Amino acid sequence: MELLDRGYTLITPTHRLSRYLQHQYAVRHIRAGRKTWPTPAVLPWNGWLQKTWEEHALEQGLDQVLLGAHQQQLLWREIISRSAQGKRLLQSTTTARQAMYAWSLCRQWQIPIFAENLYLNEDAIAFRHWAGAYRQRCEKNGWIDDASLAGAIAGMSVRPAGRKNLAFAGFDELIPCQKAVIAALKAAGASVLELPLLPRTAKTTVLGMHDSCGEILAAARWARALLESDPDRSIGIVVHNLQAFHTDVQTIFDDVFFPGAILAGADEPQRPYSIALGLPLSHYPVMEAALLILGLEREPVPLEEFGALLRSPFIGKAVAEGQQRAQLDAWLRRHGESRINFTTLHKLIKAGVLPERVIPEGFTGCWLKYQELFRAHDKKQSAGNWAKLFANLLQIFNWPGDRPLNSTEFQTVAEWQEQLRRFAALDLVAPSLSGREALSLLRQLLMQASFQPETPELPIQILGMTGAAAMQFDHLWILGLHEEAWPGKADPNPFIPLQVQRELGMPGATPELKLAQAQNLLERLVRSSPDVVLSYPQHDNDRELRVSPLLKPWPVTMDPCPRDTPGNYAQLIYQSRSMEEIIDTLAPAVPGGQVVSGGTGLFKDQAACPFRAFARHRLFAEGLESKDIGLDARDRGSLVHEVMEKFWRRLGGSQALLDMPEEQLEKVIHDTVHAALQVFRKKFPQTFTERFTHLEMERLRALVYQLLDRERGRRPFTVHACEHWHRLTFNDITISTRIDRIDQLADGRYVIMDYKTGDPKINHWFSDRPDEPQLPLYAITSAGEIAAIVFTRLKKDVVGYIGLAQEDDLLPGVKTLADLRNNGGISDWETLFAKWRETLNRLAINFRQGSAVVDPKSNKSCEQCDLHNLCRIHEKQATSNKPLAIRDENESF
Repeated sequence: MELLDRGYTLITPTHRLSRYLQHQYAVRHIRAGRKTWPTPAVLPWNGWLQKTWEEHALEQGLDQVLLGAHQQQLLWREIISRSAQGKRLLQSTTTARQAMYAWSLCRQWQIPIFAENLYLNEDAIAFRHWAGAYRQRCEKNGWIDDASLAGAIAGMSVRPAGRKNLAFAGFDELIPCQKAVIAALKAAGASVLELPLLPRTAKTTVLGMHDSCGEILAAARWARALLESDPDRSIGIVVHNLQAFHTDVQTIFDDVFFPGAILAGADEPQRPYSIALGLPLSHYPVMEAALLILGLEREPVPLEEFGALLRSPFIGKAVAEGQQRAQLDAWLRRHGESRINFTTLHKLIKAGVLPERVIPEGFTGCWLKYQELFRAHDKKQSAGNWAKLFANLLQIFNWPGDRPLNSTEFQTVAEWQEQLRRFAALDLVAPSLSGREALSLLRQLLMQASFQPETPELPIQILGMTGAAAMQFDHLWILGLHEEAWPGKADPNPFIPLQVQRELGMPGATPELKLAQAQNLLERLVRSSPDVVLSYPQHDNDRELRVSPLLKPWPVTMDPCPRDTPGNYAQLIYQSRSMEEIIDTLAPAVPGGQVVSGGTGLFKDQAACPFRAFARHRLFAEGLESKDIGLDARDRGSLVHEVMEKFWRRLGGSQALLDMPEEQLEKVIHDTVHAALQVFRKKFPQTFTERFTHLEMERLRALVYQLLDRERGRRPFTVHACEHWHRLTFNDITISTRIDRIDQLADGRYVIMDYKTGDPKINHWFSDRPDEPQLPLYAITSAGEIAAIVFTRLKKDVVGYIGLAQEDDLLPGVKTLADLRNNGGISDWETLFAKWRETLNRLAINFRQGSAVVDPKSNKSCEQCDLHNLCRIHEKQATSNKPLAIRDENESF
């Protein structure tokens, strides 16, 4: 710190260390009672290089442009893509990043690319070609990159004035380009000091923890205890491979320091720790919303992305239209396709298909303006023009929303503005771009832009291994030091000849160099604090891990028991509960005569689980669906129903089927299927492409032919009704339902049919809780005499009838009660109907009286239910630590 007072400029290897030294300098002046002091000249190495070069370029009037990282990468990608080697690559963007890093290493280590007598593999030959092209482009256009700054400064005629007092602090070992710069500065008369790291006597403890989460949890509790005993302590937590454990670290530290934050309504905690690792800018919620808005140009939009945008708080009128937007998302998930575009949505609104209550007019109006603006400018243009258009498109949706932004969101938006400026600066190296090319390039830049919101200097610093360089703490814990991770494997650069890397001793080039690098880094970290804890996990899932051999100088203390898992605050609350148990399984009774929604599904749900029936038909609760490509099972079933309804309304019965010539029948089937497909093509225009429509035509025609083969073997019948809506009152519950088909036989009796595209079964009809009660319900409420009730199975190669008939040979393959082995002891039609009346009457009474107990009939009942978050049955299972006692689906209740 005395050097700063004497006018020295301190140069550090990392930005993190620069900020740390600036903070220490401010603390020193505050403790001395000063209110103002000069800003200390503390710069990271890269920042000092750039500042020095800019000053020199200004003094000398140099006409050179310093390329930013985005511009360099785009230039590398263009050169690689146009090369012969690049045409064989699948990921030119990834290769461009690796080649750019190899170029930087060559500049830092002053490696010529490459000597003629040096053996080169295929990768090195390609890199030499790319590097030559890159150098020529830079020289031709007067460009320079940050990797070349050290060499340029070392070759400058550097005047000592203004930069004669320099100190290099925290550098463990200087690389060749740094040595060259220092030599040039000294030759020009500058005073250059190299400040060694002052070692501190350390008490070192090695701990073997159960696993990585237990290791992080122990470190968090250790840090909290130290901070509570002395708030002025400086505490370092160094995590090997911090990027992989970032989420776990933040979650566990939040749980230890702010356990109450999990409670509803809790304020954002003011953390006493910071994680010195940025996340990609695109991962922050406010930026995810921005990218979703810009992605609306890519029509059609995946339904998941569109739904996320509808629910986003970062667009205008998010609160005012929040309910409508959520309902629109749910409606599209149930009735729409896997992708949505504006044209389809507009047609749904205009045709009145979308209920008015789910139409967010503000959102749809913004989308319309978006489409008009984008289409007016959808042409190849410069990155700068695209940047302006992207900003205007976001403004249409009033991004980032109406509510005030918190600190993190505000800084994220500010960083977005900076990244958009850098994107516009690509005009220097980029050709004209199409809309999709521009947005794809912007997404890549945002994914590569590491961003960490600024926070005050905090007592607990969580860093990666290299980020802790030259930092000093009162207490230090280093995590993750097991043998597979530390020292790790050698990782030589694939584009630089291995022989060169070995001769220069580049870190990671060989196992020996990797070991030496890890050993030096660990020793430096251990010397940085008087109290050091080194730890490693003993297990990774089912694999056992051993301590790193680099920890052998210190004795190991083993943790005998697994640590509590994170999130245990909720468990502590639950375990310390003082609860009064209230059994509340009854809802208010349904008033007599009230129409209840759900049709026969009400009885099906009541039989499966009383709570499901209460939630669906009294609370109108339903889970969000997810759409997949093509038609789901429900839509396929509806399509089959549409075909069968049109076909039998046209023929009317078995006699017309038998009398119709084969050619005419083929035409009727074709016309019927075609008409049904046209109906569905209007509902699902993106799904029903020409190829998909042709496949569905062939599938449906085959099903119809297979069914007609069975229908010809039946007794004569007339189709009495198709898709017939029926309103009935059963035990004071009025419901409306639709019967798929009713056939009338020659003797006046009726056959009730229900189309199924799955695998229906009838054994549950004899249970007190039937899985499919609709046919029994139709049967006992019909006016005429019922001869048979059947499922008509319409599944490829297994078309036929499954059900019950009064006598043999009434329908092909349909059995009578006497033919069934498990008929519940019921031998005649009247007794069966009486049992159904009793069973359905009991279900109706239970529902009408408000029975809402969580009592699933079987595991299958829960597997097919979407209301788990409401009934919380799995939470009950988790807290009881034993499986739920669910009865077998065939057991009688």
